Amino acid sequence: LYSCNMITKKKYYLSVNGMDEALIAGEDFDFCQRIRKLKKKVYYNKNSVVYHHDRNLKNFITQKIVRGYTIVDQIKKKSFVFKNNVSHFIFYQMIPLYFFIFNLFCVAYFFAEFKNFYISNLILIIYLSYLFLLLISSKYSKKNFLKFPLVLCLIYLGNLLIGLGSFISIFGFKNITNFYKNT
Repeated sequence: LYSCNMITKKKYYLSVNGMDEALIAGEDFDFCQRIRKLKKKVYYNKNSVVYHHDRNLKNFITQKIVRGYTIVDQIKKKSFVFKNNVSHFIFYQMIPLYFFIFNLFCVAYFFAEFKNFYISNLILIIYLSYLFLLLISSKYSKKNFLKFPLVLCLIYLGNLLIGLGSFISIFGFKNITNFYKNT
């Protein structure tokens, strides 16, 4: 459950020592799992509306890279969040990493001396499918169609940056999370 839409009793919160401040991401899921282990309830209101303040581009980039970094970091550490959601991590959380690697392959292919009609068409189909998924998943496009190309570019960039963060984490760069402040 996302922490912005959940509520529980204060005594339950205190009984599990609140949210784990050592976690950069997934602290809300971890918290809910610990509450559920006690056979207590956390209520989630899917109809509540939460507004986040806009971040500048630097914070947007940093947040996305750190998000990707923490996904792989949780897998490496076999965190509680990962252990309870292995398939979710492998098939959903890692999509930006797969897409980042695909983009690296595409750049290398673009500069390669050989070209293959089938590989080129496969790359085009994957990109068009990805853009189509972005199009149908963005509710923003219905509200302000003129700004949609910018939104589409930012979503694309966000996914690449999450993938970059995961890629960085695989190679063991340390302390990247020190640059992140969730403000």
